[in-house]
Amino acid sequence: MAKADKRVQIVERNGEFFAEPGSLELDGNQTLKIVNRTDEDLLWVVANASVFGAPVAETVQSKKLSTLQKVPANPPAGIYEYQILMLKSGKSAKGNSNPAIIIDS
Repeated sequence: MAKADKRVQIVERNGEFFAEPGSLELDGNQTLKIVNRTDEDLLWVVANASVFGAPVAETVQSKKLSTLQKVPANPPAGIYEYQILMLKSGKSAKGNSNPAIIIDS
């Protein structure tokens, strides 16, 4: 049975930006999209190439979805922080701490 693809929604509350969920677990061959539900464009950055096979630096327009990013079949286990930077206000989106992708192989 195929595992469900994942989405992280970026929302604004009282002038602050949040990644929901703040952290999520991904397995090999799963995909991830960022859903920008705010009125600002954002920059999504995953610096560590291990997560998706290459670093990610993508602008996601207001009220739009990112491109689909796929985790390789056998990713290295680890916790990989990523950044969401709001381009107009310069604020970073928050999760429980910094947003993170967790791979538990």
